Amino acid sequence: MTDNSQTYKIKSILQYKCTQCGGEIQLFKKHTQYVACAYCGTVTEANTEEHKIISSLGNPMNYPPRSFIKLGLSATIDDKLYIVTGRNRWNSQFEEFWDEDGENGYETEDWSYDEWLLMADDNTKLYLIEDEEGFSLSKAITPVFPNLPNGTALLDFISGEKIYNVQEIGSAQIDFFEGESTYEIRTGERIRFASYNGRYSGTYIVEWRVTEDSTIKEIEFFQESSVPTKDVQIAFSDNPSVQEALNTKGLTEKQSISNNKIRTLLKISVFVSGFFLFLSFISPFSKNLASFQIPLDLGEFDSIQSDEPGTKTYITKQPIIIDARYKTCEIGIDVSLQSSEIMDYEIQMEILDQQKEVLHTISGIFFYEYDDEGSNSKTSESEKYRIDRAGGYYLKIELPSDLNTINSVKFYVTGEVMIMRFFLIEFILSLFLLIFIFRNKKFAA
Repeated sequence: MTDNSQTYKIKSILQYKCTQCGGEIQLFKKHTQYVACAYCGTVTEANTEEHKIISSLGNPMNYPPRSFIKLGLSATIDDKLYIVTGRNRWNSQFEEFWDEDGENGYETEDWSYDEWLLMADDNTKLYLIEDEEGFSLSKAITPVFPNLPNGTALLDFISGEKIYNVQEIGSAQIDFFEGESTYEIRTGERIRFASYNGRYSGTYIVEWRVTEDSTIKEIEFFQESSVPTKDVQIAFSDNPSVQEALNTKGLTEKQSISNNKIRTLLKISVFVSGFFLFLSFISPFSKNLASFQIPLDLGEFDSIQSDEPGTKTYITKQPIIIDARYKTCEIGIDVSLQSSEIMDYEIQMEILDQQKEVLHTISGIFFYEYDDEGSNSKTSESEKYRIDRAGGYYLKIELPSDLNTINSVKFYVTGEVMIMRFFLIEFILSLFLLIFIFRNKKFAA
């Protein structure tokens, strides 16, 4: 389809009132014999003074057009001016060929489409097919090798050299008609059709009617090819009503796209905020970085000279790695005193840096005692401290020399990732996002 810069003004050649409802009827082509009223659906004779009623097609409001196209509009196609003079709403039932993964066959389909009749001044006809998938342009052809399907095969109409698989075969009936026609159209009247896909030039179709006594009549052949919606819009762009409709549709589509983006941003924000909220409930997220029990494994510890009499001191041979994820560490000592005797032990643990300087110390006197009123004990000690920087840290442990090995002592270092701050950041970002969304919707409205 090509556009033509010339602006045409289309005038009807005849106007009269509908015999049934009094609505205005306009004719654009002199050879029209029948016309359907756009207001009540009544078909009347167009070429007589009486405009006799032929049939009624039902309320046109039940069969609205699918797009901006309507009767009386002009379209420039291949530098030729056409007028939209009629529309048929077809309902078809057919078998469609499929071929997938080495298997093929036919499956039953139901389809509804509009067939717009476009007429030029020299009586050239084009048919603009419109359905939910888009547009196709169809024109009548004179085949060199006319034939009807033989089972599921059709001979090439043009060359006669190739036999094609029938792509679609079935029947269709008119549910509604509006506009002008050179022959009497009756709703419910069925046609048969079959088609094949040509190698380079679109789809070829044969249509025929069968009388009640199974006689074939009115065989017609067509060539059909798909047309981009944009090209159809260009072909009709000389009509002011079409320009207005397309501009309105464009604004609506832009607003729809904007709304979709806003909805997507909102969904992402809600999801991310919900995720961080969930994490905040289970924060802090912790991981055990080091854990040791007595007797200490001398493969992991070096025994060093103790500064205090009656104690033994150990230091880890390899540093404990604390990376940047962990902003806070918890160090602790858990003691399980197995003896039933009264006892107490002082135990100390220190965190050292790479230069073996003390950064943090935790110590406690762990005891077990009892009297006539009952027992009392202390078995654990822990503290949290902030990690200034990631790196390797050493663990120094000081134990009483007389600590019985039947008494279990556990030393541990745990890294904690605090999630709440990230949730607060996400909450603030989400709040700004919501403000942005509502401001944009306000301005868009």
